[in-house]
Amino acid sequence: MPSVFSPGGNELLAAARPPRGWKNLPGTEALDYGWPIEITLREGDPNVGKPAREFRHENEFSGYVAAYSEEGQALGLERFQDWHAHLGGTMFPMQGYPDFSPFYIEISEIFGGFNFGDGVAQIDLKEMKLEWAC
Repeated sequence: MPSVFSPGGNELLAAARPPRGWKNLPGTEALDYGWPIEITLREGDPNVGKPAREFRHENEFSGYVAAYSEEGQALGLERFQDWHAHLGGTMFPMQGYPDFSPFYIEISEIFGGFNFGDGVAQIDLKEMKLEWAC
């Protein structure tokens, strides 16, 4: 069973859920709801604490394994692709890998129930850099 933290527990989330579901609200109606954020441990992610780089030879130094490399596919890293936001670990950029520290947050366009118009935001929490790609 995965380690999950939900503030208020699942009962609170179920009670607060709009009748039409979380993802189906128009923008103006969505502002009336607090969107649930769930924290789940990404067990088995070999890239935790390792900075991602664009080119394979750069990743060899840190030991980072790109998700769509042969090694990444053998490790099944695509299992981490279904996310709305995550801290560190295996990165799924829309374009190239930014030159970030391993301490980053990656946010998809639908995080928090808002559609930012396509893309992925990445924020390096150590260097305070922002990358947006669509």
